[in-house]
Amino acid sequence: MHKLKNDCGIWMDNQRDIAEKFISNYTPRFKASQVSNRDLLGVQVASSISHSDNIMLIKIPDMNEVKEALFYRCE
Repeated sequence: MHKLKNDCGIWMDNQRDIAEKFISNYTPRFKASQVSNRDLLGVQVASSISHSDNIMLIKIPDMNEVKEALFYRCE
């Protein structure tokens, strides 16, 4: 990503600013602050993944991982 508009509509082109803005916008979307009303009360659901796998899945990717994801080519 080369440019990103901030909340004021100003284009940012500094990679660190873009990364920080992206993280600040999307981090809350992946964290549940409260239980959803749609959850079934009293129902126990077994974990699908291990704690260590979950930690790996929620860690912030480094720049190389982002580049690999953005520029992935199917062969």
